[in-house]
Amino acid sequence: MRKEANATLIRLHTEFPNEYNLSDIELIDLTQELASLITPFSPWERPVGTPGRTIDVVLDRFQLGDDYPYPISGAATAE
Repeated sequence: MRKEANATLIRLHTEFPNEYNLSDIELIDLTQELASLITPFSPWERPVGTPGRTIDVVLDRFQLGDDYPYPISGAATAE
Protein backbone atom coordinates (compact mmCIF):
# COMPACT_ATOMS: atom_id res chain seq x y z
CA MET A 1 0.00 0.00 0.00
CA ARG A 2 2.81 2.43 0.81
CA LYS A 3 4.42 1.75 -2.59
CA GLU A 4 1.24 2.71 -4.43
CA ALA A 5 0.62 5.78 -2.26
CA ASN A 6 4.16 7.11 -2.66
CA ALA A 7 4.25 6.40 -6.40
CA THR A 8 0.90 8.14 -6.87
CA LEU A 9 1.95 11.24 -4.91
CA ILE A 10 5.22 11.48 -6.85
CA ARG A 11 3.47 11.08 -10.21
CA LEU A 12 0.78 13.62 -9.34
CA HIS A 13 3.38 16.15 -8.24
CA THR A 14 5.57 15.70 -11.33
CA GLU A 15 2.60 15.84 -13.72
CA PHE A 16 0.52 18.51 -11.93
CA PRO A 17 2.89 20.45 -9.63
CA ASN A 18 0.48 23.34 -9.05
CA GLU A 19 -2.36 21.10 -7.92
CA TYR A 20 -0.25 18.57 -5.98
CA ASN A 21 2.55 20.64 -4.53
CA LEU A 22 5.34 18.98 -2.54
CA SER A 23 8.45 20.65 -1.18
CA ASP A 24 11.75 19.39 -2.53
CA ILE A 25 12.43 17.63 0.78
CA GLU A 26 8.99 15.94 0.78
CA LEU A 27 9.53 14.79 -2.80
CA ILE A 28 13.00 13.42 -2.08
CA ASP A 29 11.78 11.68 1.10
CA LEU A 30 8.89 10.00 -0.74
CA THR A 31 11.23 8.98 -3.54
CA GLN A 32 13.81 7.54 -1.15
CA GLU A 33 11.17 5.54 0.68
CA LEU A 34 9.72 4.27 -2.60
CA ALA A 35 13.19 3.29 -3.83
CA SER A 36 13.86 1.31 -0.67
CA LEU A 37 10.58 -0.58 -1.16
CA ILE A 38 10.86 -1.51 -4.83
CA THR A 39 14.35 -1.28 -6.36
CA PRO A 40 15.38 -4.81 -5.35
CA PHE A 41 12.48 -6.29 -7.34
CA SER A 42 12.14 -6.78 -11.12
CA PRO A 43 15.06 -4.62 -12.26
CA TRP A 44 14.31 -5.40 -15.92
CA GLU A 45 11.06 -3.42 -15.56
CA ARG A 46 12.82 -0.27 -14.38
CA PRO A 47 12.65 1.77 -17.60
CA VAL A 48 8.90 1.29 -18.03
CA GLY A 49 7.78 0.42 -14.50
CA THR A 50 7.24 2.46 -11.36
CA PRO A 51 10.96 3.25 -10.87
CA GLY A 52 11.28 4.67 -14.36
CA ARG A 53 8.10 6.72 -14.05
CA THR A 54 8.80 8.05 -10.55
CA ILE A 55 12.26 7.57 -9.06
CA ASP A 56 14.16 8.28 -12.28
CA VAL A 57 12.07 11.42 -12.93
CA VAL A 58 13.04 12.82 -9.52
CA LEU A 59 16.70 11.83 -9.96
CA ASP A 60 16.73 13.67 -13.30
CA ARG A 61 14.98 16.72 -11.85
CA PHE A 62 17.61 17.14 -9.15
CA GLN A 63 20.48 15.99 -11.42
CA LEU A 64 21.38 13.17 -9.04
CA GLY A 65 22.51 10.71 -11.69
CA ASP A 66 21.07 7.22 -11.64
CA ASP A 67 20.27 4.71 -8.94
CA TYR A 68 20.82 1.30 -10.48
CA PRO A 69 21.85 -1.14 -7.75
CA TYR A 70 23.16 -3.59 -10.35
CA PRO A 71 23.59 -3.67 -14.14
CA ILE A 72 20.36 -3.69 -16.12
CA SER A 73 20.48 -4.63 -19.76
CA GLY A 74 19.60 -1.61 -21.89
CA ALA A 75 19.53 0.87 -18.98
CA ALA A 76 21.54 4.06 -18.98
CA THR A 77 24.44 4.11 -16.54
CA ALA A 78 26.52 6.91 -15.10
CA GLU A 79 29.93 7.33 -16.64
